[in-house]
Amino acid sequence: MFEIKFSRIIDKEYWNRIKKYDFIFGNNVNNIKKYGKERDLIIAKNKVKEFNTIWKYYYTDIFNEGIQMIYKSSFPDNIICYVNTGDYSIEMFDKNCIVVSMNSEDIITDIVHTACNFMFKKKFCMISEKEVRVFDKRMEIMKEVVTAINNKVFFGVKDNGVKQHNEIREIALKEWKKNNNIIDVIGILIKSIK
Repeated sequence: MFEIKFSRIIDKEYWNRIKKYDFIFGNNVNNIKKYGKERDLIIAKNKVKEFNTIWKYYYTDIFNEGIQMIYKSSFPDNIICYVNTGDYSIEMFDKNCIVVSMNSEDIITDIVHTACNFMFKKKFCMISEKEVRVFDKRMEIMKEVVTAINNKVFFGVKDNGVKQHNEIREIALKEWKKNNNIIDVIGILIKSIK
């Protein structure tokens, strides 16, 4: 199971990626704070211990079972979870890591959500381990929508997603409840997302 760490290099990469977006699901990210405050780096480093305690002692077994149930495979052993100094959690597929916000109010939900985004890319968007297909808009939406399943599979997770996906999240959940098959969910979503 992965350990949660802090890295200035990964944190800077996180900020470089966030700066490329004008909006993230309707939120204007041009107005967010910028990287570099020493106080934030100290806070992020301190959050590592807190998040590791919560994750390791309360959630590791549930996470492994849930990933197996949804994706029919285990979460990769070589993936690292880093804490960032921003407000968003993202997956960095090319860096073999997920990156969660030091400002997380529910670290379990944030890790599960981001790890499931990572697994979605691994399972459905790969040509090989090193070569990732370019995401189109539908795949990016599907990656976020299937996290609605997290609420049913992972005890205690409250993954609300974003408002504009509520209707399609309900479609995904309805399909999941039929036979707990992610492939069937993806099939329905492909038809539903325009």
